[in-house]
Amino acid sequence: MAKIDKYIYDTDFIAWALGDHNLQPKWEAYLRQFPEEKKTMDHARNLLQAGLKVQEPEFSLTEKERLWARITTDQEQAQLSKRRSWPMMLAASVTLIILTIGLLKFFLPKQESVVAQAGEQFEYTLPDGSVAILNAVSSIKFNPASWTQDRTLLLEGEAFFEVKKGSQFKVQTPYGEVTVLGTSFNVNARSQDWEVSCYTGKVRVSNALEEVILVPGEKSSGRQKLGKKEFNRSGQLQPQWNQGLFSFDNQPLSQVFATIERQYNIQVSLPKKQAERKFSGTITNKNLNMALKVVCAPMALTYEIRDQHVIIQ
Repeated sequence: MAKIDKYIYDTDFIAWALGDHNLQPKWEAYLRQFPEEKKTMDHARNLLQAGLKVQEPEFSLTEKERLWARITTDQEQAQLSKRRSWPMMLAASVTLIILTIGLLKFFLPKQESVVAQAGEQFEYTLPDGSVAILNAVSSIKFNPASWTQDRTLLLEGEAFFEVKKGSQFKVQTPYGEVTVLGTSFNVNARSQDWEVSCYTGKVRVSNALEEVILVPGEKSSGRQKLGKKEFNRSGQLQPQWNQGLFSFDNQPLSQVFATIERQYNIQVSLPKKQAERKFSGTITNKNLNMALKVVCAPMALTYEIRDQHVIIQ
């Protein structure tokens, strides 16, 4: 797969590139984390936006076989025509993308999307009465039409779930899957080192290599091997972030300030030489100055706030 393809075929990226401002915080945060992707993302946006100049076809049920046949024929002809110049190939690729996007919009089931923006937490009640509480810069997607038969949703970011008893409930992430029947648990899927914490009931956590079963007070995390250890000895029924508190145990400053960025909807400039220094402590999302002091003081750092920008020195 070409590097640009992961953006061109990402539905959230397509929506953002075509003007969905609700997704702006998500992709801004992504760019801050992966600045080396900017050139590829700009190229993908330009391709998608250029496609808007081509009139998007209206699809009816009687046309679907003809359209799919056209796409297949175009692909076969492209393979046979080795003398075609690269500008013509690029134009054909853009046309194919437009046709494919149009068909996907028409035939795929409508997905409900719930988003928590930077600087907010959002509670949402699912069709069966289960509750999802989204942390800042997080989203879930699901199909409401088939929810009673298939309680499956896609998560990006972090969320806490209180699941009503019933059929199997699945949370899918880019790094693995969580399956329960009726329970409460937290999933943090912001990186490959994703983490699942069980508060009540039982939780099955799986990835491509293995699976583990969690009981209340246990959590699992890891990139490939799913480790399991105890937490929550105080018996809390929800994670601390639901109360606006964020605890760190020997975590790099880059992760700490990334949390502050999400919770306060700001941008933090941190010198590279400070990024891997480790911090332990608890901050709040209620007072920016207090949060910055708690982190900076023990690390002998200073900070300056300029509108929505914080400079660490």
